Amino acid sequence: NDLKGMGGFGDAAPVRIASNGDGPLVCIVTAGGQLKCCCSVSPHALPWTFPLKVLVSEVAVGSSHTALITNQGGLFEAHGAAMQKWSFQEKCSHRRFCAVACGDAHTMAAALPCNSSRDGSTLGNIGKDDRPRWPGTPCEIFTWGTGKAGQLGLGWPVRNVLVPKPVPGLALVFGPLACGMHHSLVAGVEGCGRDEASLHSFGWTEHGRLGDCPEAQVEGLVQALPSRVSLPSQEGTIRLLAAGAQHTVVVTCSGALWSFGSNEFGQLGCASAPFSTRTPQRMDLPSHALGHVTRVSCGTTSTIAVTAVGDVLSWGGFALSGKQLRQDYVESAVLAGGFPVLLVRSGQLTADAARSAVEQRRRQLEEQRRAAAEEAKAKADGAREREGQAVLEAEAEVQRMQMEMIAAAQANILRVAEAEALVERVRRLRAADEQRTLELAEQQEQERRRELEAQERARQERVLLERMVEE
Repeated sequence: NDLKGMGGFGDAAPVRIASNGDGPLVCIVTAGGQLKCCCSVSPHALPWTFPLKVLVSEVAVGSSHTALITNQGGLFEAHGAAMQKWSFQEKCSHRRFCAVACGDAHTMAAALPCNSSRDGSTLGNIGKDDRPRWPGTPCEIFTWGTGKAGQLGLGWPVRNVLVPKPVPGLALVFGPLACGMHHSLVAGVEGCGRDEASLHSFGWTEHGRLGDCPEAQVEGLVQALPSRVSLPSQEGTIRLLAAGAQHTVVVTCSGALWSFGSNEFGQLGCASAPFSTRTPQRMDLPSHALGHVTRVSCGTTSTIAVTAVGDVLSWGGFALSGKQLRQDYVESAVLAGGFPVLLVRSGQLTADAARSAVEQRRRQLEEQRRAAAEEAKAKADGAREREGQAVLEAEAEVQRMQMEMIAAAQANILRVAEAEALVERVRRLRAADEQRTLELAEQQEQERRRELEAQERARQERVLLERMVEE
């Protein structure tokens, strides 16, 4: 009777809750993409936050494992209740996942086809706002984990599978999916008509949890391949889908709730339903809730639903009255460890509104960071351009100075050559003058010798004449 709660605002506001319907563990996804966990049997304990380096979009909880999808479509898993080590699905790193469900020890996920995943680009190249809308986007279905009950839908021989394998015979799926303890269900299989209540199931058939499948191939209690479930044709497409340990609940677009499987605790929500049945039973809803169910979840022995006005309805081993919570209203509900866990909103702030507000703030921050990065890039480009211009100008100045130096060197060479030519001319002139001086001196010497010789001859002639006179 005493309601205990925890929550937050802005990025810390919880927008999604998940459990396996049996254990006490509850996973919480916040509007800011954080993953938190709490325990339903310890309502006073604060939830703990996982220090992940990714932003979480979807989460599913199994009995001994947990799977999450990031807002970029990446798929991570953790085993054990502590969830201390998260591993990325490397085998499907080129895929973009958009939905995931966990059974007791198996996992089922929906991924965009390869030709829709940007030709196999890595997740690092996918934008944060590029997440596909689900349900509604045609996807391929993968399963892995324990498969001894046929819950993987991979056919015979039934086996355990460690890595995701595509489920044969489902083609493309655009509807919701769900996992029970040992069975799986997929709605909206391509080729069955988008206006029909198309539902396929596979796994353990005990108590009729797979529904009425006229064309199913069953060995013992194992239905290892997907087979279509017979549903009233006038109900339209399936909008919501949930699976418990031994029963299944379907919500169609007409607003009706259909259930099948074990009814040991009244979890099928139909007073006239037998102990167990594979024939879909229309659940008994109050008149004010008919056509207004927005969330449905199954536990081991119970079913819980939430209406558009925040009323909570439950059937089976656990019963909860739709009590009003002051001015608040319930947006989602799950069963965990025998207790209901409610996602309660104050005023009109819905999970979608909270997530949209956070996404808008994130986009604004990204735009601001992008604008700042572009401005910084523009400044850096301008600085590099100015630096480049300065370098070009410096190179031009260096080139001009080099040309001037070359011209000056050439002028110096010319002047040196002219000086050397002048020196050579002067030397030649001096040599010519010296030659002429020598020649003149030789001429003078020769004339002096001739004069001396003439004087000597004249003297000798005088002497000869004197002798001759004397004689």
